[in-house]
Amino acid sequence: ALARGGVGKLTLVDHDVVTVSNKNRQIIALDSTVGKSKVQLLAGRIKDINSQCEVVIIDTFLLECDIPDLLDEGPYDYVVDAIDTVSTKIKLLELSCKRGFKTLSSMGAGGKLDPTKIHLADLFNTEHCGLASKCRSELKKKGIKPNQILTCFSSEVSKKPLAPWPSLTGGRPRAVNGTISYIPSTFGLMLAGALICHASTGKWPKSPPTPSVVAKQNAQKKKAQKEKEQIKREKGKGKGKEKEAAKEEKLPAGETKDTADVEGEEHT
Repeated sequence: ALARGGVGKLTLVDHDVVTVSNKNRQIIALDSTVGKSKVQLLAGRIKDINSQCEVVIIDTFLLECDIPDLLDEGPYDYVVDAIDTVSTKIKLLELSCKRGFKTLSSMGAGGKLDPTKIHLADLFNTEHCGLASKCRSELKKKGIKPNQILTCFSSEVSKKPLAPWPSLTGGRPRAVNGTISYIPSTFGLMLAGALICHASTGKWPKSPPTPSVVAKQNAQKKKAQKEKEQIKREKGKGKGKEKEAAKEEKLPAGETKDTADVEGEEHT
């Protein structure tokens, strides 16, 4: 989508090869491409789409320690994250934000079926996404704040993982968090669209907030309003005490408010 949208340079980072299990959701996954490098296949497609688009291929399994050098190879106008490994994902998002790159991230697509529940939103406004929740929690600790990362996520409650399935590469059987054909590609298209909109207009497109996010925001507003009212009441009490103190200061020497009140009653 980015190549078709006219982006002039793309850097692709991945060390994976096509497997049979990719065929349900990845456009490059075919019987004829099983075992081939994903970045090489994607670079070939991009050149067929737009021969003038410069494609940089980094065929490596990205580790946390590699990310500073990767970002140094820029500068990049945008960083789009679609990493599965949580620790590496968090590190890329952290350093991308701290270096001032405009940052987008794809969140969890596994166990989701309803395409109408897919949203574009700030990382701090997601719901029903365990991956987003984990990233948000860790990135808070690293000083990342709202309005720094645009995400694509699904607000649908995830389906339960399938029963453990034997690994194709050996090792113990693992539970499969299944992914349907159209959800990951929709995530990708929405992020590509957001990037091109921002590049064209300078503004990020965002989906309307979900009902639970609206309820949370309203609750925060009510709490803030109550706190303001409480502060106002406390200030009012303070001013009342100041006035009383000022009256006592104006009484004749040796008199207090209580003695003045008594004398006033005697005169009456």
